Amino acid sequence: MKFFSRLNVGSKVAFIVTLLVVVCICVLTFCIIATSKHILQEENHRILHQASYRYGTLLDGVATRIQDTLFVGATAIDTQIAQNNISYDSFKNIVSAIPNNIASINYAYLYIPQLNNQGEVLILAEESGVRGENAKIVQFEEAIKHFKSIQESILHNKPSLSNPTTITFQNKQLFAQGFAVPIHDKNGKAIGALGCFVDYADIGAPLLDESARVFANDQRFVIDGNGVIIINQNPQYIGKKLDEVVRTQESKDIVTAAGSGENGIYPYLTAAGIEGIIGMHTITPLQGSEKYWSILSYIPNDSITRSLEKLLRIIIVCSLSAIVVIALGTIYYLRTSVGKRIRLISHTLFEFFNYLNHKRQTPPEPLRIIAQDELGQMGLAINENIQQTKIGLEQDAKAVEQSV
Repeated sequence: MKFFSRLNVGSKVAFIVTLLVVVCICVLTFCIIATSKHILQEENHRILHQASYRYGTLLDGVATRIQDTLFVGATAIDTQIAQNNISYDSFKNIVSAIPNNIASINYAYLYIPQLNNQGEVLILAEESGVRGENAKIVQFEEAIKHFKSIQESILHNKPSLSNPTTITFQNKQLFAQGFAVPIHDKNGKAIGALGCFVDYADIGAPLLDESARVFANDQRFVIDGNGVIIINQNPQYIGKKLDEVVRTQESKDIVTAAGSGENGIYPYLTAAGIEGIIGMHTITPLQGSEKYWSILSYIPNDSITRSLEKLLRIIIVCSLSAIVVIALGTIYYLRTSVGKRIRLISHTLFEFFNYLNHKRQTPPEPLRIIAQDELGQMGLAINENIQQTKIGLEQDAKAVEQSV
């Protein structure tokens, strides 16, 4: 404080103005950064929600096409049974028409335990990859009879969807989930089922494609209502539960929300320990069931804050530049205008006092008035006093000479 009191007026004013500018710009910078961060977070959440919703709509369309295809085939088979116009070759044509025409189906099968007096109907078709042609008929797998989707469809007389699981099928390891719709007799009783496997490699391709990327290092994957990962860019995670791959409370919360068919934004920690957020959109692949597919879009925090850090650097550089420019401009103006004029007034005033005290013989030069402000008014008053004092002293000197 003692040091501050010794500064001249210009330096004091410059210091105070600069300090106020620094405080105001710091407060303004903080408000801009906080507001920008909030807006950016809301925008990221909106983009994340839209991305997961878009992928959810895509998978919902796939599930709908699968069911529609099965319903069309089942209706054709029901019609033949009701009209007692049963043709095994016709059944094979209906089943084999499914896989090659729906890219997300790799196997289609028909199982009727007892059809009138003809016994079992067992048909299995495998896609051949040629669109517009019937798939090839292959050796029927006895395991199909025990598929949960087939059994439930016959038992409850309604469409069914099994849980995804890894099975040995046609001498291959498949991670599969089966759709099935019932086959009816002429009285409407369920006597069999027409079903298919979902090809996750096909329906997952648009989600995992590089063109689907929204942020740097983002990820997209799908889990079912039990938290089982059914689509992921890392094959080693397929078929595993999310909360077993990533053993954190955040992943448990996501699995719980997926089991309830919820949507939302959730914090998340990857298996590699990278923090971020997940946008989740849940669909019901089979309407009326409690089976869910939850599409998860993950963004790492680094990708979210990257644009904020760039904005932060810009704001800080601009703020510091503004402080420097304002401080230098203020100091320059005070030193070249106000401070210089004050020094001239002070110097002239002290010389005037010396003149009054006869320490100098001649009055000081009048001040040059360059502005009509307070300093200009002071200068005019000093000039006027100098002139009047000069006249008074000259008159006194003449009076002394005359008296002598």
